[in-house]
Amino acid sequence: MALKGNNDIQLTYTPAYKNRYEVSFIDTTTGADVSSECVRFGATDVSFGDESLTFVRNPATTRFTLKEGAYKRSDTLTITWRESDMYKIKALHKEWVSRFYNTSTDKYISARNAAEAKSRYKIIQVVVPSTAGDGKATRFRFTCLPSNIGNLSLAWGSSAGLTTYAINYYVEEWEMEEVRDEFF
Repeated sequence: MALKGNNDIQLTYTPAYKNRYEVSFIDTTTGADVSSECVRFGATDVSFGDESLTFVRNPATTRFTLKEGAYKRSDTLTITWRESDMYKIKALHKEWVSRFYNTSTDKYISARNAAEAKSRYKIIQVVVPSTAGDGKATRFRFTCLPSNIGNLSLAWGSSAGLTTYAINYYVEEWEMEEVRDEFF
């Protein structure tokens, strides 16, 4: 049976695939990409919650109105990393956390000025290329702070398994934009 109506949606729809992306770290002070190859292709899962609005129905007018505190921000980005053989992902995060806390002296480190405070943030950039082959991509940029450096979990087994762990990031702000596909 043929579909009736406008088939243009079926002809122009291009799905978004979960496994086409590249992750990189951008320095907030210089704007330079500070990623290595193990960072670019080592992220096996990227998860960022949704932002939402909560409405309530007014019983007198039956119209929906915004509830107090209705807007809920998503403030946590979670990336599952596949570690490199020299633990470069862990080392990157250990250095990042060392900007806040000195483990050898057991003391927190205060920023001396606004530039130093800004340098503690990193931009995690996720580029998702279009599958249409038109040279376009969607770029997500998350300005964030780390919450952990990743656990160390090793075990003997009947087969060799990859070392992976999830790292959570606190997102200060984020943006999404269409860009020219410069990576794929």
